[in-house]
Amino acid sequence: AAGKLVSELALPQDCLLIAVRREGNDIIPKGNTMLKANDSLIFLINVHNEAWQRKAILALTENA
Repeated sequence: AAGKLVSELALPQDCLLIAVRREGNDIIPKGNTMLKANDSLIFLINVHNEAWQRKAILALTENA
């Protein structure tokens, strides 16, 4: 997802990006936050759909 804006991510339903950890700092993401290589993304997800949401999130990073 490096090089994409948060607003460009096709996140699964009931999935919220709540923080971007970059170089030891936590950033509260907005739509215009540009993702960079080595960013760690922190999500809030619905536990009932965890397996499906995990696959969808991983696909975002693999297709970047």
